[in-house]
Amino acid sequence: YENALQYVSIRNYEADNNLTDIITSNDVLIRSVKRCSLIRSLFEIVADGDTFEDLAHNTIMSGHLDDMMQGGKNSESTWAVRLRQYGSSSKPEKQAQYGKKMRSPMSQEIAAIDEMKDLFIKFTGAVDLKDADINLYLFEGLGGEKY
Repeated sequence: YENALQYVSIRNYEADNNLTDIITSNDVLIRSVKRCSLIRSLFEIVADGDTFEDLAHNTIMSGHLDDMMQGGKNSESTWAVRLRQYGSSSKPEKQAQYGKKMRSPMSQEIAAIDEMKDLFIKFTGAVDLKDADINLYLFEGLGGEKY
């Protein structure tokens, strides 16, 4: 695949503009993406950080992944983590940038996961690298050098 990443922000403009057609959830975006054959993936950003440790801490504090922890509705779901590198973080001399589905080197993926162990140790479901119910992506190199 040729990969491109487009950032879309949805916010409630009611307080600012008093519009009658207000997007109050991600439902409209999800329905729109399902109708578009050119979009292959949709990601929700749950936290950011200057380091992977910061990212893990910020994710825990945000509560966005609490459903994957003990007692959450996805606590028994299988999961996997993938690292995707963009911008100056990617290594163009080691991997093609266009025309192929890109993955980051496994050694860097393992290092990132190890740095985020405080978050991942809280997940109660099993890890499934081939066919996980939930895939978590770490995007490195977006918005400056944040993860």
